[in-house]
Amino acid sequence: MSESEMLRSVLRAAATDGDVVELALALQTHGQRGRVTRTAGLLRDEFGLTIPEALAIAAWADESGDDEQSRADLRSQVQTLLRVHTI
Repeated sequence: MSESEMLRSVLRAAATDGDVVELALALQTHGQRGRVTRTAGLLRDEFGLTIPEALAIAAWADESGDDEQSRADLRSQVQTLLRVHTI
């Protein structure tokens, strides 16, 4: 299994409860820092997110800060329901 396929599997599992923060936390743990644009593209492909939503998640995951306010802000930026997008 390639690195990209592994990350996609982790993200699908993290998204099962529909919480965008859980998805972002999985990216913090399993993704590669400094790849916000590439990660946002993967999120768009996997979940059908808008560009701003995908970038918000990827940027949040790339940052080191994590508190209740930042989690609430992220949740307010992502309105699309998390579900695997099939092409």
